[in-house]
Amino acid sequence: MVFLRAGRHVVQIPYEEFERWVREGRVHERVEVLFAPVTGDKWVKAGDLELYRSLADDEASRFHRQFSLRQFPWVTFIFVIACVAYWAILAVEMVQRGATVVQLLQTPRFDLLVQLGAKEGGHMLELGQWWRLLTFSFLHAGLIHLVPNMLYTSYVGWNVEAVYGRSGAVVIYLFSALGCGAVSLVASTIPSVGASGITFGLFAAAVVFGWKYEPLI
Repeated sequence: MVFLRAGRHVVQIPYEEFERWVREGRVHERVEVLFAPVTGDKWVKAGDLELYRSLADDEASRFHRQFSLRQFPWVTFIFVIACVAYWAILAVEMVQRGATVVQLLQTPRFDLLVQLGAKEGGHMLELGQWWRLLTFSFLHAGLIHLVPNMLYTSYVGWNVEAVYGRSGAVVIYLFSALGCGAVSLVASTIPSVGASGITFGLFAAAVVFGWKYEPLI
C-alpha cells in the first residue's frame, strides 16, 4: 500500500492506483509519500522520488494528462444547443401553420427548411447563397431526425473535443459540415438538412486518433 499525505490529510491506496493517479497528474510533486519498499518508514516528497518522476514523465503519462475528459466540451455544447434552437424555431413555425404532432416528429416542411438555411441547389448555384453549406448542418427534419444526431454528437463530440482540443474540434466540425454539404450538392440539388456529415466527421476523427495512439490507449 502507498500512503499519501497533504497537510494533515492522509490517503492509503494500492500501488496500482498510485501509478494511475500519478499518470493522470492527480499527485502533486509536493505531496508526501510513504511506500515502504522505496521510502522505508520515512515520508518523502513525491518529486524527490525517482519512481514518481519516471511515472509522471513517461509517454503514457503525458498522453493521459494531455487528453482529458475533465474539460467542458464547449464547441460540442454550442453546436448541440444551436441545433436544438434551430429545431425549436422550425417547430414553432410549423405549429403556427397547423402542424400535427406526427409532422413535428418526422415530416419536414421543405419550404420552412429552405427559408431557415437548408442546402438547396437553386439558391446556392443561382443566387450564390453558399453559406447554406454550413447552415444546413444545424437544421433537422423533425424530432426523430434531431434526437439521434444530437445524442451521437454529444457523446462522440465530447471525446473528440477532449483529444483534439477546442480549436481542433472547430476545424473538424467546420470541414465536416462544408465537405458534406459540397458532396450533397454534387449528388443532388434537392433540399437537404442534418448533422450527418458532422457525425461522420467525428467518427473519422475518432478512428484516426485511435489508430495513431493505439499503443497508448
